[in-house]
Amino acid sequence: WNSPAKDTPGVEKIYRLYNPYADDHMFTTAQNEIDKNIKDGWKLDEKFEAYGFPSAQSEAPQAVYRMFNPYEKYHTHLFTALKEEHDRNVALGWVSEAPICYVPALASDKTDEQNQNSAAIVGGFSGSSSSSSQSEEL
Repeated sequence: WNSPAKDTPGVEKIYRLYNPYADDHMFTTAQNEIDKNIKDGWKLDEKFEAYGFPSAQSEAPQAVYRMFNPYEKYHTHLFTALKEEHDRNVALGWVSEAPICYVPALASDKTDEQNQNSAAIVGGFSGSSSSSSQSEEL
């Protein structure tokens, strides 16, 4: 997805947590979720930096969906900005969780494959550790 710049009015920081026991990453903006998962052994990735809006905005209409696979032991989370991918995975048994944030729409000048590659984020995604004030594509 495309992360807005951190100095954009109204954005929230997106945090990335890592579960070393399940080799899984999870993204969230919720402090209570961060605190609970850290108590359960997850590690906070201090270098990861991304931002999103808490609700759809004219400049950020694209939801970033979070899903959980209850049938897997490892890599149990999937994140995507593609509604079609979200719906397809839910039909296959993934549990849809609330969108973690809203971000700028995917680029209209990219092919579907390029947009899919930039929109789908699997649990093992390495992320961005840039602190640039420019928009980051994750």
